[in-house]
Amino acid sequence: MAVYRSSDRWFFRGFPFSGVTQVLVGIVFLVLPLGTYVSYFKFLADYAFVFDWLKTFIGVVFLSLGTLETLLYFIRFTSSKVYNSNLQDVVEQILTEVKRTGSSVLGTFLSFRPWMSGEYYVKTEKGVPRYFFPTYLVVLYTEGGNLVVREYLLHIRNKTYEVVGYHVCPISRIVSVGLTQDRLVFDTGTESVGATVDFFEVRTEGGSFRVPIFEEEILSSYGNIGTLKEEMISKVSLIIKLLLSSKGAKE
Repeated sequence: MAVYRSSDRWFFRGFPFSGVTQVLVGIVFLVLPLGTYVSYFKFLADYAFVFDWLKTFIGVVFLSLGTLETLLYFIRFTSSKVYNSNLQDVVEQILTEVKRTGSSVLGTFLSFRPWMSGEYYVKTEKGVPRYFFPTYLVVLYTEGGNLVVREYLLHIRNKTYEVVGYHVCPISRIVSVGLTQDRLVFDTGTESVGATVDFFEVRTEGGSFRVPIFEEEILSSYGNIGTLKEEMISKVSLIIKLLLSSKGAKE
């Protein structure tokens, strides 16, 4: 586990067209013979060097800022292939840690929770929102007759993670397990945003808890989520089936 690092956001940054534009503008200013043009005007001829100095200064500023922005993009650029590989590695780290205790994993799923951070990003692939920030992993497993649910915040670029949620309850005390939906409104610092969220809810004799599994409203604004939602519902439905089977076997 590690201290929070926000470098995952660089994966979601698009090509720095503004930086390239600034570089081009800077080059134009540097090569532009402004002093020569100014000298054609007799009343400005004595100040031609001032105009040359100004255009050089402006050119250097544009060139420096644009070059810096462009270089940062390429230095911190992460390809989808590397991102997917890192994601797989960090998930395997977590599952290895869970299984080390002899626990039986019921299932896992990734969860997009934009309301948990002051910023969020979504990246599409062929019109489908495949990647999002922040990224959470939920692991459900049984251990000693208990259902355990762990929630992890993933730092994919650095292949690290931290536990941000933990639920445990005796399987024998579970009354029902199912899917629910709710709408959340949160503040990003610049605007209020609404999120429609599907939850995995567990009701027990002593209370209940729910875990976010899929956000619909924001993701759908970036692309088609139909297939993603079907995959998620199918995966969670299988987890519920396994959990209820485990409960039935213990009764």
